[in-house]
Amino acid sequence: MLALVGAAGDDDIDGRAGAAYGFRREYVAAVDTFRWVEEAKLYPGLPIGGHQFGGAVALAADTLAGGTPAALALVGTKHKGIRRVFCGQ
Repeated sequence: MLALVGAAGDDDIDGRAGAAYGFRREYVAAVDTFRWVEEAKLYPGLPIGGHQFGGAVALAADTLAGGTPAALALVGTKHKGIRRVFCGQ
């Protein structure tokens, strides 16, 4: 995977639960050019509407991190946000 794009407003599962898209670059010999191909769509472990997973994303080697800025880290606290980490093989 070469590019990671966050989509905090994605609502495929639940309203604004969010997602992150992974893309790879692929050579197309017929037209002698490159194109981006979607390789993965990532969701948080428990997608909840309004959490906005993908509000911040990072990619390093085979590790992806995505922020869920609108999720409560600890119930009853002022601190918000959860980080989700995905590790490849």
